[in-house]
Amino acid sequence: MSFIDKIDRAIREKGKKEARKTATVPTKSTFLQDGKVTPAEFVQAGDLLRSKCPQWHWCTGKEENILPYLPRDKQFLELKGVPCRKRASAVTGSGLEKKLDEGEDDWVAPDEDVSKPAEAASSSAAPSSSSDDEDDMFDFSDSSSAPSSAGPSFRTYDATITYDIYYYSPRLYLKGYAEDGSTPLTPEQIFEDMATEHANKTATVDEHPHLDVPTASIHPCKHAQTMKSLIDREKEAGRQIKPEQYFFTFLKFVQTAIPTIELSGTVEAE
Repeated sequence: MSFIDKIDRAIREKGKKEARKTATVPTKSTFLQDGKVTPAEFVQAGDLLRSKCPQWHWCTGKEENILPYLPRDKQFLELKGVPCRKRASAVTGSGLEKKLDEGEDDWVAPDEDVSKPAEAASSSAAPSSSSDDEDDMFDFSDSSSAPSSAGPSFRTYDATITYDIYYYSPRLYLKGYAEDGSTPLTPEQIFEDMATEHANKTATVDEHPHLDVPTASIHPCKHAQTMKSLIDREKEAGRQIKPEQYFFTFLKFVQTAIPTIELSGTVEAE
C-alpha cells in the first residue's frame, strides 16, 4: 500500500470513528433472520460470556470514544495473555474444518456442535483487571503495555471484541507480544498467526475504536452471513442458537482464522 493510500485510509477510518457515535442504532432483533445483533444483544451476549469465562472483562476505553448506545462500562470486552505456541502454517490443512458455503472468501467452521458454548480462553490465559480490507502496516512500538503473565517461550495476545455499528456484528481485535512478553509483534508477525486466506483477505490493521492504538483485526463484513449459516445448520439439527449465545459460536468460527491463538475452548451449556 502506497503512502497516499495509507493517508486516504486513515482519513476514512477517522470519519467512520465519528460516524459510529451518531449512526442509526438497531433495536429490533433480526438475529434469526440474518445473523445480525443489536447493541443490546451484544451486551447480553457479553454478560453471558463473562459469566462462563470470567477472564473476559468489560472495558470502557477512552472517554472521548464512548458510544452512547452501549453502557459506559460495557463498551468492549477484553482478554489478556492468550497463548500462541506455534505459527498458523503448522496447523493449516489439518482437515478438521469444513466450508460453510461455497466461494473463495467463505469462512470455515469446526465440524462440531456449535450450539455448545465455547469458553473463550484457555486455562493458561491470564486474567485481566483492565479497564477496508487491505494490509495496512503500522508500527506497534508505542502501543499499550504488555500482559502481566506472558510466557517465556511462546507468543501471547491481548484480544478485544467491539461492536461494529456498520455490520451489526462483533469485531475481534488482536495485539500480539513476542516470546519475551514485552516486545509488540509487527503486523507481519501477527499475520503469521492467521490462516493465509484470512491474513490476505479479511485481516487488517487499524486504529482501535476505543483505545486509539493500531491493532490487527478480522474484518466483520461476513460475520452475520456466517452466523446465519450456522443458525440454519443448527436449526436443521433440531437445535437453536440464541442471541445471548452469540460469542460462544462467534469464537468458534473466528478461531479458524487464528488457529494457533488459543482463544476458545468448550464448556457445556447450563
